[in-house]
Amino acid sequence: MYSLRYGTVPIVRRTGGLGDSVQHFDAVTGAGTGIVFFQRLQRAGRELGDRHARSTYTSAKGRWRRLVQNGMAQDFSWKRQVQRYIEAYEQLTG
Repeated sequence: MYSLRYGTVPIVRRTGGLGDSVQHFDAVTGAGTGIVFFQRLQRAGRELGDRHARSTYTSAKGRWRRLVQNGMAQDFSWKRQVQRYIEAYEQLTG
């Protein structure tokens, strides 16, 4: 989350909370907040993620800028999270 907030693009394996926090960047739609790999082997996945990140960076600066901005626009503040908990509680209690 710090990475997203300060404009550094995360390269992560889809696991645990990272799967919820970082969405894979789609160069066609411009949606996503980082580079996500799914491979179980860390090294192979990381290398694939690194290649994808370099490709995104070098192919068009506008795409990379969009990726950085998408990440920086994320809101992980307590205010937002508390509201989500309240909404979930109200749904459960009717």
